Amino acid sequence: MKLSQRIHHRIWLKNLFSTAALLAVLGLLAWLNAKYTVQSDWTNNARNSLSEASQKVLDTMPGEIVITAYIDRPALKKQLAELVHRYQAGKSNLRLLLENPDDHPEQLRKLDIGAAGAILVDYQGRNERLTTLSEASLTNTLRRLANANERWVTFLTGHGERSPTGEADRDLKTFARELERRKIRVQILNLATLPFIPDNAALLVVASPRTALLQGETAVLREYLQQGGNLLWLADPGTRQPDILEQITGVHLLPGTIIDGGSKLYGVDDPSFVLVSDYPVHAITRNFQLITVFPQAAALAIDGESEFDATPLLNSISRSWTETGPLGKVVQFDADSDERE
Repeated sequence: MKLSQRIHHRIWLKNLFSTAALLAVLGLLAWLNAKYTVQSDWTNNARNSLSEASQKVLDTMPGEIVITAYIDRPALKKQLAELVHRYQAGKSNLRLLLENPDDHPEQLRKLDIGAAGAILVDYQGRNERLTTLSEASLTNTLRRLANANERWVTFLTGHGERSPTGEADRDLKTFARELERRKIRVQILNLATLPFIPDNAALLVVASPRTALLQGETAVLREYLQQGGNLLWLADPGTRQPDILEQITGVHLLPGTIIDGGSKLYGVDDPSFVLVSDYPVHAITRNFQLITVFPQAAALAIDGESEFDATPLLNSISRSWTETGPLGKVVQFDADSDERE
């Protein structure tokens, strides 16, 4: 059947409008693509996306971040570029500079960079070296740079605690030196002479006191914790800890030392060395893959009545228990004592 000229004209107009509409849609999509960026991570465990903790750190750093890599290994450059790209998706003014070490001999001497090269992270006139190529390491580096002028780690003293300035084997001088190397300031606090915790204390460290705190000191510590102060509580097996910490946090130190019934499987003859290879899902343990070893560790119990939420980060194996007797090469669980499996 032959179509009339009128029908031909209608079909032509219909095709014209369809083509125009399609071009309009394509043009709109192109404009939206140029103006807005939408990204989705379909990889396993979203490994190509930043964690919430990393994004929060970026949100506290409005200024420009510059990462300069003096490295010549292509594989390492590629790995770094992929890592930094994830951060750049959440921060447009983060720059990555890949420099050939051979082109900057004077700069390398000035920065004391050896033949292996280095990766420097700069922010607001401060810089740190990135020692490990991972999100956890880079985020921690950024966090230190963001808070370099306001962070003080305060060590409680006056009760026989492990000291950040002492020379004894039990002291924490190496730990304090590492903090200062990372631009974290260290100060000592004796509540008998300064009966309050300074406002610039970003963290209070209570490291295994040997004597009890005074009543007034306990009140100061209680107020600090109830107001949301950060606490690092270090406790040695067999030592008595401040009752106030156990009461407020709901975490109790159990008597004895943890015995690892499976340590010999790893070639460790001392059963008081606890090996941990399985870690819960948490921001702190993210990307933990290696076995960690803890000599003469103490066990903790959690009180369900506490107003705090407790999350265990390290768990001994099911064949472990708390040994309250002498530690020797041959130990066994005593069900009639205070020992607990």
